Amino acid sequence: MIVKIGILAPYRGLEHVVLDQAAQIDGIEIEVSVTREVDALRQAALLEERGVDVLVSRGLTAETIKGSVSVPLIEIEVSGFDILRTLLLVKGTKEQARVIGFPSVCSGVSEVSKLLAFSIPYTQVNTTAETERAVQAAWEAGTSLIIGDAVTMSFAEKFGLKGIMITSGKESVAQAIQQARQIGHVLLKKNRKRRPINR
Repeated sequence: MIVKIGILAPYRGLEHVVLDQAAQIDGIEIEVSVTREVDALRQAALLEERGVDVLVSRGLTAETIKGSVSVPLIEIEVSGFDILRTLLLVKGTKEQARVIGFPSVCSGVSEVSKLLAFSIPYTQVNTTAETERAVQAAWEAGTSLIIGDAVTMSFAEKFGLKGIMITSGKESVAQAIQQARQIGHVLLKKNRKRRPINR
């Protein structure tokens, strides 16, 4: 029983991590679409038309399609390891940095920065519009380095700011794919039981 998983990746690098991790998991078929959140609904619909059993995405791309798809949606969580890897790049820099991200990401940044014994300001956002406003406010306040997701990076570039993306590591990606596989198996078993038996 093969579970078909559609991946909506908001940046190219995530596609490579997904394919690498998927190759190590049996019983799945993966289709990856690299897309920004503005095109996420259309790409999700195309993947559904192609018969995927489960969709996987992250950040604002996942938030954009949530509630608009007919198959289960699994989010690639931003783990403490993902945040740690990013903050280690920033620690010790003389840049005036700010994190802009979802509440869960900002909470993780707050906890990890305590462990690293340095503080970094952050702004919580929930939508693309809020993200753009937050980046503009940071630019106006003299911030020179923005940390966040793919959408945040696009706005940082718009305002001429440096950016560091919090990327999803192999641990977070593998966990999401495994979860999608488990949910897909449950759904396929249910569908099998519902099929009438031809006599």
